[in-house]
Amino acid sequence: YCDLIRKKRIVEADKAKIQDVILQLDEKKKQVLQQAWEKVNKDFGSIFNTLLPGTGAKLQPVEGQSVLDGLE
Repeated sequence: YCDLIRKKRIVEADKAKIQDVILQLDEKKKQVLQQAWEKVNKDFGSIFNTLLPGTGAKLQPVEGQSVLDGLE
């Protein structure tokens, strides 16, 4: 019985570590996607201006949604 309790504690500790790693990875993913969005938006505007001088363009998320919505 004591062995099972010990193993249960190990599993629970491992689960907590895994959940922590998942949260860290989700935060990193959000940061990287935001940086990519900003770079693409900047480059898109630059290309658009090159094709049609004196104009500009920018990407915008759908109203009420963020940059991350719709990504899987």
